[in-house]
Amino acid sequence: MANDNDKNVLVDTFSNLRSRFKRIALKILNGEEDAEDALQDAFCKLWKHSDKIKSASEAEALITVAVKNASIDSWRKQQHYQTVELNQEIKSETADSTYSSIETMEE
Repeated sequence: MANDNDKNVLVDTFSNLRSRFKRIALKILNGEEDAEDALQDAFCKLWKHSDKIKSASEAEALITVAVKNASIDSWRKQQHYQTVELNQEIKSETADSTYSSIETMEE
C-alpha cells in the first residue's frame, strides 16, 4: 500500500504542472471539457500506482505520457463517433436533385 509521501509526490507534481498537462491535452483535443476529462483519466490511472512513484521527475514523466495517451484515446473515440450539429440544415438542393433523379428514372 502506498504511503502518504508517495501520494504527495504525485499530487504535488500534478498540481504544480496542471496547466502544462492541460496544454498537452488541448493540442490533441478540441475542447476544454475533453482536456479536463483526459487529465482526470490520466490522474486516476496513475493514482493506482502511486506507491511506485518515487520522485517528482518520475511523476512528471509518467503524468505527461498518461495525459498524452488519454487524450489520444479520447480523440480516437471522437473520430469513431462523428457528431452532427443539431441545427445543421440539409441543403435543399441535394434533396431536390435526388427527387429529380428519381423522377427521371421513373419516366
